[in-house]
Amino acid sequence: MIKCVVFDLDNTLWDGIIAEDTSVTLKPQVKELLSSLDEKGILLSIASNSPFVLSSARLTDWGLFPLFLFPQCNDLPKREKLKAILEKLNLAQDTVLFIDDDPFALAEARYFFPDMTVWPASDYLQLWDLVHDPDRPLSNESKKRRETIQSGEKRKQALAGFKGSYEDFLSSLNQVLTVSHAKDTDLDRVHELASRTNRVNNFGLSIDRTKVESFFSDNGKKAYIGKLADEFGDYGTIGACLVEISESQAVLRLFCVSCRVEGRGMAVLFLKAVIQRVQKEFPGIKTILCSYRPAERNRKVVVLLKLLGFKAEGESDDGTLYSLSVPVAYRLPGYVEVREG
Repeated sequence: MIKCVVFDLDNTLWDGIIAEDTSVTLKPQVKELLSSLDEKGILLSIASNSPFVLSSARLTDWGLFPLFLFPQCNDLPKREKLKAILEKLNLAQDTVLFIDDDPFALAEARYFFPDMTVWPASDYLQLWDLVHDPDRPLSNESKKRRETIQSGEKRKQALAGFKGSYEDFLSSLNQVLTVSHAKDTDLDRVHELASRTNRVNNFGLSIDRTKVESFFSDNGKKAYIGKLADEFGDYGTIGACLVEISESQAVLRLFCVSCRVEGRGMAVLFLKAVIQRVQKEFPGIKTILCSYRPAERNRKVVVLLKLLGFKAEGESDDGTLYSLSVPVAYRLPGYVEVREG
């Protein structure tokens, strides 16, 4: 799934070379296209040799500059610009689409990032297909994805100037994690997390909406969500866990946590809160099971399960089966307030 589109500027986003003539004009439909991609939660960035001062000023004139995250306008090779964008946005190369008018730049991108989607500038109008894709999950969090990342940057800047330990810094953010039962209005976001999240996802693969929806209606199934807020804003739903309940055991069929909060220990905290909630609501539970299906990017799930106290029991049709004997009590960190919703 494409999560980010990276544009060249000269003769790609606009006609002309801005270093030669600052009165360059946008190509047809570009303004509407960029706004629509942003509203769909598709991130935008820039990898261009055009001067930053001139380019940012022209984009500001059109009201477009705030749409672009971590724009790379410099004389470095395109591969270095793209590498910087991937690192700053914490994205895998197969989730990025790069558009440029220069055949050399396109060849360079294909060589150094073989899994990246690379298009010539002449194909830019095909981006409307991303906007109108009916199978692309869309939620309120999608529409705020760029703003969430921008808030994260403010948090990083605050950390850089903070005097004290990292835990002290986290405590200063007044973080609140609210864990609750998902409602019908949360279905779009839970499906989106299940489809988009690949690092903290025990299933390792996207699952269809119908399967996710079954956890919202069946008596023996529960869907839990986690919402996060701090001093810098409301991040919305950052985690989901789909649980099947029987008389003496619970099965975590799927858990997924947004990579946007990866560095704050939210994955383990969210799952601790869910497990405690399950024990409270279903006191007859003696065992909690979870299957792990390995994929290219979800290796850290194994570490996460071990931190929670799960032990590998063997292989199943859904991957390696892990089990946890309950009751179990977890110590929650003091730098996050965990609430029940």
